[in-house]
Amino acid sequence: MFLLAMAGFIGSCWAVRWLLWIYLFVMFVLILTLLAFTTFALAVTSNESNHETLNNPKDVGPSIHQYQLSYYSGWLTQMVQKEKNWKKIESCLKDAGVCASPDLRFLPDFLYRQLNPLQVGCCKPPAVCQYTNVNGSVWEEPLNATASPDCELWSNDPADLCLACSTCKAGLLANLRRDWSKVALVNVSLLAFLLVIYALACCASHDASIKRRSARLPHYHRYHHDHQYERENLKSSPSPLPELPI
Repeated sequence: MFLLAMAGFIGSCWAVRWLLWIYLFVMFVLILTLLAFTTFALAVTSNESNHETLNNPKDVGPSIHQYQLSYYSGWLTQMVQKEKNWKKIESCLKDAGVCASPDLRFLPDFLYRQLNPLQVGCCKPPAVCQYTNVNGSVWEEPLNATASPDCELWSNDPADLCLACSTCKAGLLANLRRDWSKVALVNVSLLAFLLVIYALACCASHDASIKRRSARLPHYHRYHHDHQYERENLKSSPSPLPELPI
């Protein structure tokens, strides 16, 4: 970017057209790339809703947000549902210690809303399953845990928890959607800034062309003036008298 800025600066200040053309071309490619990425980010994160609200199973405190894969774009859903991709993501979540905080596992249900979507989906049993908290670190499975396939995937093992659940994948997409939305807004502002810079560069290129043509005009006029003067002198000079025979 520094070299690109220097090329644009030198090209505009000293009317170096080939540097300006390189600058304009690279800027055009950069604007197209940024526009494509921003459009893609907005397209895959433009869902009107990314969670449903469930009543707290114990009627304690506010309602709980439950994230589901069906609320996200098909492309994102396919990416996280591929076993190869999710294994890598799951390993990263474990290394990052998303559910490793001791305080996190002892939070009562009414504090669910203070957790981010990833922690809600990966570190606690799905709210729809209505698991009962026994001693803070252990959750007891209800007699009829068939409300969701994720109910059978929950594990009290701190290394597993609900990392294999679809709610965990949905929580990841919820975080991703939130982050991409912020990035898209920043990209829109950056895109507007680049368009202004590109327009100024186009004006500089046009001015450089005018200056270059103007610099050639005096030589052109002087050349034609000299030739015209020579022709006029030839016309005005007397022709030599013919020699008479002796």
